[in-house]
Formats: sequence, C-alpha cells, structure tokens
Amino acid sequence: MILESGSFIYKSADPQFYRQGEEFETATYNYGVAVTNRTGRERAEFDQFMKISRTTREKLGTFLMPALPRLGTEREGRRYGAAFREHFLERVRSEVAPLAPRRRESVFAGLEKSHVEKYRKLANPKHSILVTLEVIRCDAAFSGDMALLDDFKVFEHDYTQGREIVELYWRGERAQEPCPELLVQGRFRWGPPA
Repeated sequence: MILESGSFIYKSADPQFYRQGEEFETATYNYGVAVTNRTGRERAEFDQFMKISRTTREKLGTFLMPALPRLGTEREGRRYGAAFREHFLERVRSEVAPLAPRRRESVFAGLEKSHVEKYRKLANPKHSILVTLEVIRCDAAFSGDMALLDDFKVFEHDYTQGREIVELYWRGERAQEPCPELLVQGRFRWGPPA
C-alpha cells in the first residue's frame, strides 16, 4: 500500500511535538523510535526472554518482572515493557511480513478519523490531540488491526500464544470489531487539528 502525495491521514499526537505546518521524516520522529531505542544488552535480553518462553511455555511477562526494580521509576518500567512488546512485534514481522514497514520506523495513523479517535480515547486522551497529516512522500505503508494487538497481553501469554495473535496482525486480518491503524514511512507535514 502506498499513499499518494498530497493525501491526508489522521494521527493522535502529543501536543508537545505537534507543530502545525512543519514537515518531518518518520526516521526521526515517531513513537517507535522513542520506545524502542534500547541498548544492545536489552535487545539481547528480550531475545532471551522469548527463547525461554518458547521452550518453557512460561508467560512472557514473567521474565520482565525481575528487571523492573533496576529501572528505578514506574515510567521507565512501563517504557521497558512497551519496548519488549515492540521488540516481540518486530521479531514476528521480520519472519511473517518482512516487506511490511517496521513499526519503529513508522508513524501510526489512520485513514478514518473515527478509528484514530477510538484509539486516542483508549490510549491517552488527556495528553493527545487528533490532527491531520499531509503525505509529502510515502515510502511504505501497512494496514493492521489494533484490536488484534490489544488482545496480545505480555503478562497473560507465552511466546507461542503471543505469536499466534501477532501473526494475525501482520497478515492483515481483522478482529470482530476492528480498529485499523496505518504504519506509514515517509515524509509528512503536520496539518490542522481534526
């Protein structure tokens, strides 16, 4: 999927990063860069967690718990958990849908305002606004269903169970009540609030 230059999509944005009229590249601005910017040691640790869970059938979150105290703050613990989840999603993407854009190099958006608003209300309504993005250049795009990813619970699923759910997302399948999201790589201009 490629979006045409000049088309508009919707995005939930943190007001501190929103600059109407400014352009940005997804390689330098997006949620994935901030969350997944982890050390090589942590990425190796995440791979080890997945390997152990795959063989022992232990829940993935079991392996995150011992690491949380060393992180210091609750906020860092949440970021560590989010980074693990994104690492897991990326490992599955690389095997199931290697041509799909990497989440960490994409902006998360939607073609329909209602889908982005639904997600915004669930994720962080107090600290986000709904805005438009003008597509300047689209390098790659993928449409997945956030509702499927919401079913993936790190503290409830082992590797195999989690992978089954994440594979549905990367195959582009839809849940009973879908909430489509676009992963888009390229260059964009912040448009007006939606």
